[in-house]
Amino acid sequence: STRFSIDFNKWHIANPNCKLTDDGFNKPKMALSEVLNLTLPSPELAAAELSDDNEFLLTSIKGKRRTGVEFLCEEIERLDCNNKVKDFLYDSLDYYVRVIPKSRSYSTAFNYIKDRKIFYHTEILKYFDFKQLLDQKVSNSKKLPSTSQNELIEVIRTNMSLMARETDTVTYMDERSLRYHELERGISIAIYGLQAERQLPIESYVGYTLFKNGYPAAYGGAWVFGKNAKFGINIAEHLRGGESGYIFIQLLRLYRQLFGITYYEVEPYQYGLDNPDGIKSGSFWFYYKFGFRPVDPAINKLATAEYKKIRSNKTYRSPDKTLLRFTESNIALKLDRKVPPGVETELSKISSMIANKFYGNRTLAIEKCLDALFSSAGKQQKADPVAIEMALWYEAFDKRLNKDKKIFRKLAKIKVTNPDSYNRLIISLI
Repeated sequence: STRFSIDFNKWHIANPNCKLTDDGFNKPKMALSEVLNLTLPSPELAAAELSDDNEFLLTSIKGKRRTGVEFLCEEIERLDCNNKVKDFLYDSLDYYVRVIPKSRSYSTAFNYIKDRKIFYHTEILKYFDFKQLLDQKVSNSKKLPSTSQNELIEVIRTNMSLMARETDTVTYMDERSLRYHELERGISIAIYGLQAERQLPIESYVGYTLFKNGYPAAYGGAWVFGKNAKFGINIAEHLRGGESGYIFIQLLRLYRQLFGITYYEVEPYQYGLDNPDGIKSGSFWFYYKFGFRPVDPAINKLATAEYKKIRSNKTYRSPDKTLLRFTESNIALKLDRKVPPGVETELSKISSMIANKFYGNRTLAIEKCLDALFSSAGKQQKADPVAIEMALWYEAFDKRLNKDKKIFRKLAKIKVTNPDSYNRLIISLI
């Protein structure tokens, strides 16, 4: 029993390996009648008596052959508005579903890549030179036939469903951006970006699923801007401990080499903020072992002192209170002396530009900036949401030169399908 987005619900409904059934409203922030007031055809709306009882209203209006979740998804999808509004309305209903397996393919044991190489262990690799591994060259991505790519995507999405979890990069994956890399010791990694209308401004949110002998072993993503990246990882529970460190560094290695990253930052949830398991496992020290240090100087000083206690007394364990103190700061791995700029600086420039040059009129700003950057481009390209963000960024960009116009046009063209090439181009700009 869980709650998914409209798009992930639709994937489940179409999936022959499982069945999606209703589990009802939990704590809705909006009444169903309020949503239906926006969606029902006007003749039906005029005749309908929209009850304040969500369950009664849904049962009476959905039709006998459809589930409640099918009706809700279809009804909200009919709205003539952007995806953010649809997501907001559906999320406000807080509608839960049950996922029922119909095939053994919908199971942890049988959800794996069929065409895979098996690595047989003679030992567990816990100690290795992580800096050397980070610099080790990664082979080019493996070109997959369309049938294999479709199977890979199904395995990725089924893995999330089996954990009753969802990430934007999995649900809203742009399949053209999918890359698949085979590494050492039975590890392979699929990375993928977002559809154009789901993209984050300027930076790239690039998700991944890491496989061990073809089985999903970790998932997460990186928020990449130039040489700077925020990174998140979730390792399958049955693989924690073993070669978790090796898995982690293989992910950093791939992102480092594909995107040119020299600075990784991890947010506190990963090691304990609102995450009791992170405190219980002392996961802060997992990151510390691989060179991550608190960004805040005072917290870093505390961590240094605490680490000395651990080194001098093998039975010593950091108190929960101390581990919680560590969550007051992000932690970072610096692979270069300089900390590269983050996306926040460029986004603030765009807001300032719209306020100062267009007096806060965003409609006018978009129109004029698109015209400035794409004066010779077609209308279809102008309507692209990625093109809009590039036009605004170009107008606010400090070094704006004639040659940069071509670069910004190229950024708009490749951001969705080639996030690695897109990011390398950003590095050349900033």
